[in-house]
Amino acid sequence: MFFFFFNKHEDKLREVAESEKIKTILESEEYYFQKAIDKYDEYKKITVSENVLRSLIEQSERKPFSYEKWLSSYSKDTEEYRMLRIIGELVSYIDQKASMKNKLNQYDDKRTMALAYVRQNVWLKNLIKFKMNGKLEELTEIIQNAIRYIEHPDKVISVFKEERKLQISKSIFDGQDGELFQCMKEIGIESKNPMNDGYVYSLILHSEKIRELWDKENNELENIVKEKRTWSYSPGEDGYKWSEFKEIGIMAIGWDKVGDLTAYDTKEEIKEQLKELYGTESNYMNDGLALWQFCNEIQVGDRIFAKVGSKTLLGIGEVVSDYEYDENREEFKHLRKVNWIKTGHWELDEKFAIKTLTDITSFDEFCRSVERIVDLDGKRAVGESKTFFETYNKENFLKDVFISEEEYDTLAILLKRKKNIILQGAPGVGKTYAAKRLAYSIIGKKDDECVKLIQFHQSYSYEDFIMGYRPDDKGFSIEYGTFYNFCHKAQNSDKKFFLIIDEINRGNLSKIFGELLMLIEADKRGEKIVLTYKDEEFYVPENLYIIGTMNTADRSLAIIDYALRRRFCFFELAPAFETEVFKKYLLGNNVDKDLVDKIVKRFSYLNSEIKIDPNLGSGFRIGHSYFCDCSSADVFWYQTIVKYEIAPLLEEYWFDDIENAKKHIEELLG
Repeated sequence: MFFFFFNKHEDKLREVAESEKIKTILESEEYYFQKAIDKYDEYKKITVSENVLRSLIEQSERKPFSYEKWLSSYSKDTEEYRMLRIIGELVSYIDQKASMKNKLNQYDDKRTMALAYVRQNVWLKNLIKFKMNGKLEELTEIIQNAIRYIEHPDKVISVFKEERKLQISKSIFDGQDGELFQCMKEIGIESKNPMNDGYVYSLILHSEKIRELWDKENNELENIVKEKRTWSYSPGEDGYKWSEFKEIGIMAIGWDKVGDLTAYDTKEEIKEQLKELYGTESNYMNDGLALWQFCNEIQVGDRIFAKVGSKTLLGIGEVVSDYEYDENREEFKHLRKVNWIKTGHWELDEKFAIKTLTDITSFDEFCRSVERIVDLDGKRAVGESKTFFETYNKENFLKDVFISEEEYDTLAILLKRKKNIILQGAPGVGKTYAAKRLAYSIIGKKDDECVKLIQFHQSYSYEDFIMGYRPDDKGFSIEYGTFYNFCHKAQNSDKKFFLIIDEINRGNLSKIFGELLMLIEADKRGEKIVLTYKDEEFYVPENLYIIGTMNTADRSLAIIDYALRRRFCFFELAPAFETEVFKKYLLGNNVDKDLVDKIVKRFSYLNSEIKIDPNLGSGFRIGHSYFCDCSSADVFWYQTIVKYEIAPLLEEYWFDDIENAKKHIEELLG
C-alpha cells in the first residue's frame, strides 16, 4: 500500500535520517540494544520461587523506596538479589531515568530506549508480577508496550505510550503502529539490521523537526508549564553548604531519611513520612512543602536566589536538571544541577523569607531589584548595594586545584619570600586557573580589585607595560601602562596585590621590564629609580606580587634570559590524572566511573610515553584541565575532546612520526 498523503513530510523525514547518530544506527549490522535483548532473555530464563516473587511485590510498595538499598539488603547468592539485579539491569537499558543506570547499563554511552517517566518501584513490581504469571495485559500500559518492543523491535516502534503512537500515526501518516513501518520503508528509510528499525523510526519521529508536526498541542502546553519561576533558597543552615554547592554546580536540601521523593504521590505523604522518621514535635508543613516543590514544582530554567538569613544574597543561578536523589552523598541527597550565573556576597535592604525554599515569582519588583543589585544585566544603580567579596582560603584552593597540601604550602612560602614566581607546566594543567586562585587564597577572599591578569606576546612592549608616548589630537602625550598603574594602586593600599602575567615567556622580557627589572627583586622592593620617559622616582611596593605562567611545550619560545630567571622562583604544575582528588572531582560531577577509569588509565599511559620520548619529555605531557568542564560528560564528550583538542597537539608533537601520533590517538579513542 502506498500513502500519497505523506509526501509533504518526506523531505523532512529524510533530512532527519541523515543526522550522524541516526545514520550510524541505520548502517550498523549489529542491533543497537543487543545487551537489553540478552538481559531480557536472562530475565525470562531465571527461576525464582513464587513465594519469593510475592514477597518482592509486597516490598515494592514500601515507602520511602530505594532500589539500591533494597538490592544491597540481600546477599548475592539469594534468589531475591538475582531477581532484583536482573530487573534493574534490564530497566537500565529501557528507561533513561532508571535507578543505578550509570552502574548497571554496560554501554559506554549509557544508551536507553526511551524516557518513560515510570518509577523504579513500578518497573520492579510489574516485571516481578509478569515473571510470576506471564500476563502481559495486567501490566501498566507503558510497561506492556516496552515489553512488546523488546520482543519485536523489528515490528514495534519504541514509543511506549499508545496514545502517542496514535498521535504520530494520525498527524504524519494517518495510520496505525504497524503501518508506520510500511510508511517509513516506502520512502527508503531502512536499517541494515531490521532489528534497529523500531528504534530508528522512534528517533526520527521524536526529532525536533518532526515532533513539531504532530505535537503542537503538547508543545503549547509545555511552554505554559515551563514559564520561568523564581525561588529563594538556603544552602544549608547559615549557608554552610554554599561553597560546596557553588563549586559543583548544584542546589540540594536535607531530610535525607525520606528517600527518593519521586516515590511520594502527594505532599501530605511526605509530611506523614517526616513525622514517622523525625518525630511528631512538628507538623512539618513548611518542610513537607519544600520537599514537594523541590521535586515536583521547580522546573529546568527556573531562577534561584541563593541566600543566607533574610537579607544576604550569595548568588543567582538557573536550574539545568530535573530532580535527582543521590544515595552516594553523605548528606543533602535531594539535588538539582544549577548553573550559578553570578556569585558573591550582597547585603539587601529588603528581606527574603526565612524558609529553606520559597516561590517568590509574584514579587516582581523585589526580584528585579535583586538582579539590579548584582548587576545581572550590566545596569547596576549607583549606591544600590554594598558588596562583600566571597572568602577564599587554603582549603578552597585545595578543592579547586589538584595539588597536595604540602605543595600548596611550598608554593605560598616561595611567593611570599621571593615576591615573584612562575608556574610552569605542560599544556592543560591549569596554570592560569591556579595562579588566580593562589592569589585569592593569600588575599583571603575573591577580591578581583587586587588581582590583575594580563598576557604577554611578541608585540608587547615597555610602552604597554610601563609608559610611553602615544599619538593624540595634540600630537603625542605620555600614556601610562598596566604595571605602572597597578603599582600605584598597590602603593596607596594596605592590601596585597597580584599581577598575573599569562604566557610570560612569549614577550621580550628585558625590553618589557626595562629598568624595573631590578626593582621587582624581593630585596629591592621600595627602592626608587628614575623612569626612562619621565623625570619621576618610581618604586615597586612590598605588597605587590608577580605570578607568571609558562607553557613548557611551546617549541617557538626562546629561553628566558638569566637576568630575569634569577628574579623568579619556578614551580612546576604536573598533570593530575593519577591523583585521587582529580578522580573524586570527576565522580563528584556525575561522570561515570568507567569513563573516569578510562580517562585516568589512558592519559596516564600516554603521558608516560611522552615523558620517555627523547624529543619531548615531561614538559610536553597532556594536562588534566581538558576534562574539568564536565557538566555534560559522556563518551561523546570524551571523544570530542580527544579528536578536536588533543589529537592536533599529538600530531604537532610527532610531526615527523605521524604514524606514532595516529597510534596514540587511536588508543585514546579505542
